[in-house]
Amino acid sequence: MLYCARYGHTENKLSDDAPKLEPWPALPFADWRDSAATLHMWTQIIGKIRMTPRGMTTGTISHGEHFSRQ
Repeated sequence: MLYCARYGHTENKLSDDAPKLEPWPALPFADWRDSAATLHMWTQIIGKIRMTPRGMTTGTISHGEHFSRQ
């Protein structure tokens, strides 16, 4: 029960007509392994790209022990 100091009444927030929360369905990794790899690759690409006044650019990209400017 919650008490409202402003209006002086109580309210039952856990009423029976409140929507019931359903558990999330199972999502075995083996079923979406390929999609996970693709999603990971694309989030790395998107995270590397920046918009500047001159257009799209990237920062320094490492390759082994060497760095290159793209």
